[in-house]
Amino acid sequence: MVLKTMNIDLPYAAQLIPDRASDAYKNQFGHILIIAGNREMGGAGQMAALAAVHAGAGLTTIATDPINIAAIHSVLPEVMICDWMDEGKLIQAIMKANIILIGPGMGLENPVQWHILKQTLSEVDQQKTVVIDGDALTYLSQEIIADSPFIQFMKNTVHDFVLTPHRGEWARLTVKKINPDDDVAVQNWGNHYGVYLVLKGAPTRIFQPGSDTVKVNIQGNPGMSIGGMGDTLAGMVAGLLGQIKEIAKGLELAVFLHTFIADDIYANEYIVIPSDISKLIPATMKNLQRNRGNNH
Repeated sequence: MVLKTMNIDLPYAAQLIPDRASDAYKNQFGHILIIAGNREMGGAGQMAALAAVHAGAGLTTIATDPINIAAIHSVLPEVMICDWMDEGKLIQAIMKANIILIGPGMGLENPVQWHILKQTLSEVDQQKTVVIDGDALTYLSQEIIADSPFIQFMKNTVHDFVLTPHRGEWARLTVKKINPDDDVAVQNWGNHYGVYLVLKGAPTRIFQPGSDTVKVNIQGNPGMSIGGMGDTLAGMVAGLLGQIKEIAKGLELAVFLHTFIADDIYANEYIVIPSDISKLIPATMKNLQRNRGNNH
């Protein structure tokens, strides 16, 4: 296999920003469900939801530990919240959503949410896009090692799966057998499981199943080395996938915007606060949309 590479640059990314019709309404822009945030890491789900809302998601729901509900209500009045310990409500939320993000700050001490998600997805016949991030990637790696029925389901289902591993998570997913810098081997792995991959790093690379081209994001800076950066990217991915039909293009835009905004912040600040990226998404998207053709 011979793979091509393509850098995601500003003129290309600007063309990916979707236009909204004058009579647009919220149900056209995705119903996002974010399953995230245990008792110790509630902020992870909150940051992911903040990013999804600011990226333009039509509806956003967080399923989280009940201890986080008051805090999220106080800062994110735009989102709906459900108690992830209430199995009935969690299943209802999964059924209603068309984009499901699972993993940020979920923790590994209580796998019930992972098992409910697996079971529910297996029983749902309408297409959904499932983004697996953070701790959920560790659960998925265990499924892969066991070659569980869920892995066969993931390969053959109508659902689309997106995995967003950093290098440590990639090592767990592949049992350290595939060099993350070997594009051909990574592409073959993605083809085998039928998944989209956002392999985070410097640079971040995007792999689409069956593609002969790896998309490379050349933006980014050392000020992004801070907790919550991946949660913010995952939320941006979910929010944009609710609006862009072609999954690969939604991933490309999310990854580009995440680092493009971060680079702008880093020009004047020593570190980049993840929630600051989210707050700048709407203005950045509008500016890029307005200046299409002039972005170089």
